[in-house]
Amino acid sequence: MRSIFLLFHFLLIMTSVYSQNNERIQQADSLIKLIDSFDELSIVVLKDNEFLDSSFINQPAGGYGFLYAYFKNNTLYKIREIYGIKDMEVIAVCDYYYWNDSLLFVRETENNGPDSSLDINERINYTISNPEFKGMYYFYYNLLIFKLIQGEQSIIPNEKFFDSQSKEGQLLETSEKNRTLALNKRED
Repeated sequence: MRSIFLLFHFLLIMTSVYSQNNERIQQADSLIKLIDSFDELSIVVLKDNEFLDSSFINQPAGGYGFLYAYFKNNTLYKIREIYGIKDMEVIAVCDYYYWNDSLLFVRETENNGPDSSLDINERINYTISNPEFKGMYYFYYNLLIFKLIQGEQSIIPNEKFFDSQSKEGQLLETSEKNRTLALNKRED
């Protein structure tokens, strides 16, 4: 009888947690749409070694990258990281969304193929309409509450390359590093 009582309480708690996370995901989706609709954003741009590891940039295949930080009223709402390998025509796009100075959401997409390229002026032309990898990570006050992953990563860092750190840890660390770099560059 006691085990049935404990099982019932466990199920009740799990249902409550699922319901809260579902509401938080819906709220995050609404905030993401709001952030994407913002007009008159100021943008800070970092290139290559201003935010990427030199071993990635200096590899034989030729790594490159751009980071765009989007501010409204002196508040950082979004960072877009675009990086790739020139010789292999591989590109990754990572969007980090913030709300109340906390990481809210990360979307990672990656594509191998000719629909991503670097033009003569080093502007990236990319279309990732059918990504080979897509990861969506929802956070609540910097805690991962839900993730959805489709496909295999080839250049986005993942847990296979960093045995000592979880994907959540990687995203939080990269987010904070890029956030700090963008804020510092904005002050220059």
